[in-house]
Amino acid sequence: MTENTNTVALTVEQLEEAQKQEQIIDNGLSSYVEVGLALRKIQEERLYEGKFDDYATDRFALKRHTIYRLIRAASVAERLKNAGLPIPKNAGQAHRIHDHAPKDPAEQMELWTKVIESGVPTALSQIDRIAKQMKESLTLTDDDEPESLGEVDMDSAHHIEPITVPPTEADPLPCLRRAAQELHAVANAIDDGFGEFEPLEEEIERIVELLAGIRSKLGAVRLAA
Repeated sequence: MTENTNTVALTVEQLEEAQKQEQIIDNGLSSYVEVGLALRKIQEERLYEGKFDDYATDRFALKRHTIYRLIRAASVAERLKNAGLPIPKNAGQAHRIHDHAPKDPAEQMELWTKVIESGVPTALSQIDRIAKQMKESLTLTDDDEPESLGEVDMDSAHHIEPITVPPTEADPLPCLRRAAQELHAVANAIDDGFGEFEPLEEEIERIVELLAGIRSKLGAVRLAA
């Protein structure tokens, strides 16, 4: 993840815009969507001085992972609203949708539509359940029968399926991806209490991207040789 640093002094207009966005964030009455979009606007338009992370954590007394969680959740909610769908009631629901489809807006909308149709739109475990069913449906054979999306099996809603890694598997990328899946399974089991896991999830994602980039560069070097 690239670090946001602004070394340019703000203009009068930027200062006024920054104060406007800060007021939205300061007003606890604002929804998570408005807060997240205000943070995103400050970040994208560089309405701060120094590093964005330092500015946001100092100015609003928020943890770094909370700031980015709000931005991602608000972006998902904004996208759903623009598509004519009701937005998730809280940041936890919106961010869980992002977790399952971080780079696919169409999949986010499809997932949330199915969750709404299931009649249990407030349960994080239902979002997880339907996301899993959507992924499994992509690999269904003719003999497979998909589960009903409208039924919630409360006995399995918080079940964590262990993920094992063969000891002979030397490739670190699959290992890291499995670790991320297992961490997410633990986070799902405690619903909204998963915020503290997010920095670790982000770090795993960063390492995966770094290793993938190194592998790509090594492949290019071998071809050039």
